[in-house]
Amino acid sequence: TLFPYPTLFRSDGLNLNDAQKAAFASLEAAMRQHGAKMRRNNMAAWAKIADPATPADQIAPLLEGTVKNRTEFQSQVADAFAKFLATLTPDQRARFIDEMRTDRRHMRH
Repeated sequence: TLFPYPTLFRSDGLNLNDAQKAAFASLEAAMRQHGAKMRRNNMAAWAKIADPATPADQIAPLLEGTVKNRTEFQSQVADAFAKFLATLTPDQRARFIDEMRTDRRHMRH
């Protein structure tokens, strides 16, 4: 499974060739590596935010840091994502994106 959406990225049903499987594995690795870093950094920030001893004037910069962490994560993963998509046929790409959209709909509140 992948962070942040376990069902968002699935390659089953796409009949990937070896090069496509390798690109997908790189995408998964990037998601895991950079996602773990983002979570560690954000958890540390949230711990400080939750600490009553943290001065109020430090809360906004901590929150801004969590947004920066998320943006960095997205930038770092975007390259692997683009490289994976580039390996797909037009039909595979359309099915993959359609599945992402479909699977993500149930996650909205």
